[in-house]
Amino acid sequence: KIRKRLFDSDASVRRLSVKLMGKLILSLHIDKDRLQDIIEEYLEKLMDNDWKVKFLVMRTLMKILNQDFTKLKDLEPLLSIVIVNLRDDDDDVARSAAELLKILGTYFLSKDKIFYVLLNLLYNEKPRVKELIIWLFGEIGKERSSEIIPIIPKLINLLKECDYRIQQKIIEALISISEN
Repeated sequence: KIRKRLFDSDASVRRLSVKLMGKLILSLHIDKDRLQDIIEEYLEKLMDNDWKVKFLVMRTLMKILNQDFTKLKDLEPLLSIVIVNLRDDDDDVARSAAELLKILGTYFLSKDKIFYVLLNLLYNEKPRVKELIIWLFGEIGKERSSEIIPIIPKLINLLKECDYRIQQKIIEALISISEN
């Protein structure tokens, strides 16, 4: 019955059902196939039109990845949806998407894959998304400082941009990388 409420027309009902489903996914030990069906439906809520629903789903996904990442079988569709949410108009959703991408990029994706994705976004997105991507390079650099070395010249070149906030984020990212 809760699963049906994920698609209710009332946003507050969807928010509550997403919260409940998240708690159930985190705590129940059920058949893996059945769990996959539930998680697939749950992931669809990352495309909801309500910011709070998307935000709650991303928070739960971070917990799942930290608790038992085997519950998420295929990370490719998740990666695509997370990238879409980086562009969300809501700052909380966009920031959560960046944090989720940080977890995916640090622990689950190859260095080449995550850097390819991030560099593509860095050069092809609006300043607001660029800020998040630069922050991500700094965060990933904390965990994988030796692997981020080839990216440092690209970040330094971006200091030529006129946007003060971008420059500030680059400096913060470089400091984060250098502290390790």
